[in-house]
Amino acid sequence: MHLSIFILLIFSFGFSSAQTKLWTTAYYAGWMQGQNNIGHLPAQNIDFSAVTHIIHFAVVPNSDGTLDTASNTITESNSLELISLAHKHGVKVLISIGGWNSGDGFRGATSLLNLTSFISNLISLVTSRGYDGIDIDWEPLGSADAVLYIALITSLRTALNTLSNETLLTTANGSQAEIISQVFPLFDQINLMTYDLSGAWPGWVTWHNSPLHNGGYQFPCCPGSFLPSTDSHVNDFIAAGIPASKLGIGIDFYGYVWNGGNGTTTGGVTKPRQTWTSDPWVQGNVPYYTIMQDYYQPQYYNWDDAAKASYLSIDDTGSTNDKFISYDDEKTVQAKFDYARTKGIGGLIIWELGGGYRANQSAGQKDVLLQAVKNARDRIADVNDAIPEIPALFALEQNYPNPFNPSTTIQFSLPITEHVELNIYNILGEKVAGLVNETLSAGTHNITWDASNIPSGIYICRLRSFNNVLTKKMTLIK
Repeated sequence: MHLSIFILLIFSFGFSSAQTKLWTTAYYAGWMQGQNNIGHLPAQNIDFSAVTHIIHFAVVPNSDGTLDTASNTITESNSLELISLAHKHGVKVLISIGGWNSGDGFRGATSLLNLTSFISNLISLVTSRGYDGIDIDWEPLGSADAVLYIALITSLRTALNTLSNETLLTTANGSQAEIISQVFPLFDQINLMTYDLSGAWPGWVTWHNSPLHNGGYQFPCCPGSFLPSTDSHVNDFIAAGIPASKLGIGIDFYGYVWNGGNGTTTGGVTKPRQTWTSDPWVQGNVPYYTIMQDYYQPQYYNWDDAAKASYLSIDDTGSTNDKFISYDDEKTVQAKFDYARTKGIGGLIIWELGGGYRANQSAGQKDVLLQAVKNARDRIADVNDAIPEIPALFALEQNYPNPFNPSTTIQFSLPITEHVELNIYNILGEKVAGLVNETLSAGTHNITWDASNIPSGIYICRLRSFNNVLTKKMTLIK
């Protein structure tokens, strides 16, 4: 039996087949909270009404299974301050385990020698501090880590269930869809790190940090190889068999500043999709508050409609001071929420609250990005918005007409975006036609079957997804 099916049978508790409300899960870095909660963004300055969950970032796993709470300032007092405030506003708080370059620590902690004590230490952290769950951020996660990762997630989910079936387990990932697909039923959220998607690497072009779409653009060196995008990451995870309702995409409160270079159409780098002859240098993870304070001017602003991404274009004399600055703003936030609703995914994550907080601004201007998130989440569609009605149930309707000759229409409904197969069988169980075998968006779909070359008889139409199988009898009379 396939491992993911086995896990699904054991842990099929409380997972909804359709996402009724988008989650908004915000990472909150310990160094932004600061020692004794007096950092750049103290917990009391967070607008908790803008989020559904907060992930306190991050406790680092040591290779012996112990936990490093000090490196990122996840002190007991900071945990208490954050959790008490969040709970007053009905917001759940998870503790993140990991972060960049945590892979070696995870590999040691999840070894046969240390896994049991590692799980025990995680559970003790959750119970002693009052967290509502755990977020696993194993970075980088490679294909060689699959066995250890699956063992960790399976054991951790079991341990968390002993506390409560409402204790949450989430993960952050970007590229390992095949590994995540083995254990996806165990997660409440699978959040895709759809940012940090570009760099000044050989064969590359200037590109956005967190674009929704690639606009059909390919790398000049490699026809058929498309520029990365949020949508391509989402499609990879859906194709691996993970329901769209389990997935979240990223809003980045940090941006990328590309500098200088030579040989572009403007001298240095100033806009997306430029090639170069002399390498530019890229400063990654620049906070939104720095971009707005040091670089933003209205005349620099541009919107890439193909990518659904904002950027600043600074074309100075010569090329040394030219800049292409890719970042998320209010317009990007709205586009990402619109995408999430249309795609049928579960929600969005924010990396990271402190990066969007402009402490030196006046009241009402300190957290404009977070307020954009709140507005986009709560936005009520007006009559001109083309937002399709999403069916509540997985359903297969009776074909029409029936009986038929020689063609008929088959209608079915999907509450979430998922991979489905629609096949026709004769009464002996032999497949006579394959009509659909692909990932389809949530909504109602109509498929026409032309049976001109099929003899009269009774046929079975079967619609199959990962969790459901439905059939209908059809009669062909010639």
